[in-house]
Amino acid sequence: MQTRPATPWGAIFSLFMGLFYGLSPIDIIPDLIPLLGFVDDAAVVPLMLILAFFQYRRVQKRNAEVAKNQVIVVPASPTS
Repeated sequence: MQTRPATPWGAIFSLFMGLFYGLSPIDIIPDLIPLLGFVDDAAVVPLMLILAFFQYRRVQKRNAEVAKNQVIVVPASPTS
């Protein structure tokens, strides 16, 4: 039985949400407030990207474990 590798949906979601938050004009702290408005962007966006990286690596390790435990059956060649 062959299983498909898992897709890192959590990493994809975190990546897009981090980029969306960085580009969105709607923030937790508005950018109109000097300095503080950009501090939340400078903190949230890298944290979301780091989260996406760690989620991606977790899925890759899980896929490697699944692939390592799979048995490949090769039919024997006929002998003459």
